[in-house]
Amino acid sequence: MTTINGYEIHTYADLSGADLSGQDLSGLDLYGSNLSGADLSGAICVGCDFQFTNLDGADLTNTDFTDSLFRKADLQHSVVDGTNFTRCNFREADLDGITISNANLTETSFFKTNLHGCRFLGNTLSATSFSFAVMASALLENQDFRSASFSYVDFFGARFTGSDLSDIDITNCNLSQVDFTNVNLSRSRLSGSRITFANLIGAILDNVDLEALQEFRDNIQS
Repeated sequence: MTTINGYEIHTYADLSGADLSGQDLSGLDLYGSNLSGADLSGAICVGCDFQFTNLDGADLTNTDFTDSLFRKADLQHSVVDGTNFTRCNFREADLDGITISNANLTETSFFKTNLHGCRFLGNTLSATSFSFAVMASALLENQDFRSASFSYVDFFGARFTGSDLSDIDITNCNLSQVDFTNVNLSRSRLSGSRITFANLIGAILDNVDLEALQEFRDNIQS
């Protein structure tokens, strides 16, 4: 057992409301712990295990979580600004409705992650994977997604206004009622995706095989 700033750190620990700001927790196992409302701002949490943890309402501003695990963690209402999530795994985690701003999401996996209603602002997305994620009603405007990958993602009602989605895979996704206003979709691969009642006003569709889209001819609005 490790003690940091007066708090005992271990699996299933009750650290709700704990002040761990600026502390070094690297390599620690916090599996199943309660960190709701905790202050982890500026902390170094490289290679930590946050699987099944409760991080609801936690302050994760400028925290370094490189190579950490967040499987089935609850991050609802958490503050994520300037956070480093490089090579993190959020498999089946719950990030419903949070704002993710100025974060490093390089090589991060959001497999089956709940990102419903999330807002992305100024994030770094390099080799970021969103397979089978729920991103319905998400605000994904003015983002560079060129090296991200999407497959079997539910984007129903999401907004990509002004974003760059060129040269990427967006296959077998639900793109119904998605706002692609002024989005660059050049050379993107959209095979198997549904685009019912999507808004493509001003979108760049160079070298996109629109006939690969399900229901394209009858349902698209542009």
